[in-house]
Amino acid sequence: MRILWLNGRPENNPGGTEQHTVDFIKALGKVERIELFLAVAKGSFADKNTANFDRKVYVRFRSEFAPNSTFKLIREARKIKPDIIVANNGNEYLNAFLAGQLSGAEVVLFRHMVARQPYLLKKLVFPRVKYILAVSDYVKEFLLKEEGVQAKKVHVVYNFIDPEEFDFSQVRRRNIREKYGIGKNEVVLLYCGKISKGKGIREFTEVYRNLRIRHRNLKAIVVGGGDMLREIRENFRTDRNVLVTGPQNSAAEFFIASDIFLMPTRAKESFGRTIVEAFATKTAVVASNIGNIPYLIRNGVNGYLAEVGDVRSMTNLVDKLIQDGNIRKKLQEEGYKDYLTRFHRDIVLTKFLKLIGQA
Repeated sequence: MRILWLNGRPENNPGGTEQHTVDFIKALGKVERIELFLAVAKGSFADKNTANFDRKVYVRFRSEFAPNSTFKLIREARKIKPDIIVANNGNEYLNAFLAGQLSGAEVVLFRHMVARQPYLLKKLVFPRVKYILAVSDYVKEFLLKEEGVQAKKVHVVYNFIDPEEFDFSQVRRRNIREKYGIGKNEVVLLYCGKISKGKGIREFTEVYRNLRIRHRNLKAIVVGGGDMLREIRENFRTDRNVLVTGPQNSAAEFFIASDIFLMPTRAKESFGRTIVEAFATKTAVVASNIGNIPYLIRNGVNGYLAEVGDVRSMTNLVDKLIQDGNIRKKLQEEGYKDYLTRFHRDIVLTKFLKLIGQA
């Protein structure tokens, strides 16, 4: 089977769709029965992080209206003659559909966001593609209830993470903690994401400072970049118990080194990738009850949910996990089970291949 995978956004910084493309290209490239082709924007994150992939063409889609790129995509698709074209961004859907119509390929759309699509797409394109693959149950619900997509067209295919990169072991955890000077009895609270008000960095700061007074063995790691990075660095400049890393190509070792991941986001997360990263590295989770997060977290089973902006509740839940190692371990183990059975690369890839008739 020939697959032409499309991600033409000229993004240098990784968003969900860009990382999703890189992860799938690496995984599908190892499947012998698939001949894979990639269409990306030259110099983009997706391009740079698939540098060793040689069956590549270059197109750029900043918006739906990109005539030159559309004609190029159609021309390349007619040369390649793919069985399936996979489109990963909303502004590529119409272009992928046209390329499919003119090359004889079926079209599969990945949907990452809960945002309304233009009327033309919903009436002309959505009913005529093979599948629309929602990256979460929350996105699927939106497609069915708000966008009116036929149920038979929609399937959930989760985002996944690189299992080698996030491979957890006690030895690896011990080595990473030693690297960062974290003691055996110290508890590490992690923030990972955009350093911005919308992602809850102020709430994280409050929770940490509330708990640092009670627990002298508490440390914090803040991973990410954003418009509040400078402010946060200044706020913690004199606190030797807080590491502010700035943007990172990979956050895996910070998850592995941590005990509790606090995700106090105010945004309606379409998936919640960092929660799955926490599950994979046996890091207990406390997160806001918003967007797809309650589809990931079973409150009190594999993590804890707090209402958006409720610093008191977040503080109490994190405090409970600091004080009670048995509860913390229970949540960590349940989260890890969910990772293995729902979000592991092999599970997700098998479902995708089955949907396209290659399982």
